[in-house]
Amino acid sequence: MSKDIKILISGDINGLPIHTKTAVEKAINHTSQNRSLIVNFALNYGGRNEILNAVKSIVKDINSSTIKTDDLNEEIIGNYLFTKGLPAPEILIRTGGEKRISKASL
Repeated sequence: MSKDIKILISGDINGLPIHTKTAVEKAINHTSQNRSLIVNFALNYGGRNEILNAVKSIVKDINSSTIKTDDLNEEIIGNYLFTKGLPAPEILIRTGGEKRISKASL
């Protein structure tokens, strides 16, 4: 708080243990008004899961006539991603080093 840092999470926190999810939500809410720096943690994140969630939400909005298929573009799709409203990252740290830290089924 003293550094005015805003904490965000990109990922599905619903799959986390309840005590972890509660702590994450508290950090997000507590720092929501901070503006000097954004620290966005990819927690329980998977690119395929993000795409699947985005597509499901887009289809839902097309079916409810919120958006039209012909209006789809990069900007609109970006509004359905976990990073909606965030600038491109300035630094990305992958804690697994040279190896994936998740199990990928390719």
